[in-house]
Amino acid sequence: MRALFVAGCVGLASCTAAPPATVATTQDSASAVELSEPAALQSITTANSPDGNRLVSGHGNMPADPITADLGEPARWVLAVPDGDTALWVVVAESGAVSAFSVSQGRLDPRPVNLQALPPGTPPSAAVGPEGVLLLAPPPPTASLFTNPIALSDGGLAFVAADGSVVTVAREGNRTFDIDALPDARLVSDGGLIAVLTAPTDRYAHGVLGDTLEAGAVTVVDPSSQTVVQTIEFDSSVVEGVAPMWADVDGDGVSELLVTLSDSGGGARLAVISESGQISAESDPIGVANRWRHQIAVGPLGPGGETEIVEVITPHLGGIVTFRRMDGPHIPEVASLSGFTSHVLGSRNLDMAVVADADGDGQPEVVLPTQDRNELAGLERSAEGVEVAWSVPLDAPIVSNLAAADVGGRLVVGLGTADGRLLVWE
Repeated sequence: MRALFVAGCVGLASCTAAPPATVATTQDSASAVELSEPAALQSITTANSPDGNRLVSGHGNMPADPITADLGEPARWVLAVPDGDTALWVVVAESGAVSAFSVSQGRLDPRPVNLQALPPGTPPSAAVGPEGVLLLAPPPPTASLFTNPIALSDGGLAFVAADGSVVTVAREGNRTFDIDALPDARLVSDGGLIAVLTAPTDRYAHGVLGDTLEAGAVTVVDPSSQTVVQTIEFDSSVVEGVAPMWADVDGDGVSELLVTLSDSGGGARLAVISESGQISAESDPIGVANRWRHQIAVGPLGPGGETEIVEVITPHLGGIVTFRRMDGPHIPEVASLSGFTSHVLGSRNLDMAVVADADGDGQPEVVLPTQDRNELAGLERSAEGVEVAWSVPLDAPIVSNLAAADVGGRLVVGLGTADGRLLVWE
């Protein structure tokens, strides 16, 4: 596999020179890139899943003691990348410096990487294929620096350009979709289609996610047919987030789009968008503007394996972890527990929580920090509601996203703390 948007470096174990291969483009600003041979690629992002649903398979060993490494400065982002029978832990520091580690004999050993730095604030992403792991970087000056490229299953990739267009890259040439994406929009894929937040607007003046722009629409594109499938517009509401989420919320075997809609009247509510582009179900709104709710994951979270949505309501103000179950056009609450968080006010990091069987008991937990971010906890659904299944104290607050991956059925988890350490549970 050749490097994607990376000049002069191939692979992670060793870096060797590779001349760039130019592909046809639809606009002058599209970058020359090197493409992988046609092969199934796995896209790895800080959301831990290409569909934006922060649900990770595998079984962990929490609450074990973590393996730690001193980084020299706090990590902004951590990426967990399956790499054979182990995980590659990629760390992006506040300065943008990139480093990587793998666990060997109970310690984190440095690994060479094919990127030395990213623009500060740019989240990392990677492609995993038959020949190994490659880190991806946004092609300057074409790409937005507030988001990341994603690998496509057919061996290509896609990214949000600085002008708001979405560019897909394949051996047949580049395709530019002029759809006006948010500058910090994260592309999410269900394996074929790509969904992205579009139509930036400042009509909802909350501004807790890194800027004052939110999305007035969701657009779905098909990179294989090079078509815009549909754009779902919202007249007065905005999508308050950086990405929609693909998930089979209603159990019909087809993925819907889940978004958080907010307006100045009732405030934030969850909404399920059907394949036809219509809102098929909604939760009750919070009831007041400028109070955010953070959609985390959809999965078999109920005590009997029922499909439920988990969110964190007002993560900056008491953090109520709330479970909901779709009931026709409604999404009522079925259980909740307060005292946790999944986001730092003003940050573009919306990946501080994950759902996984972190303690290996066969039941998934919502893994996220306590409100002060000094403790990591696993919340599990029960017949009585929600209980704390386990917790791990941290010597300093978590400052990065929460990274997780399934490595051969084994769940691994990692994070960065304010005292400049990487903590890994393997």
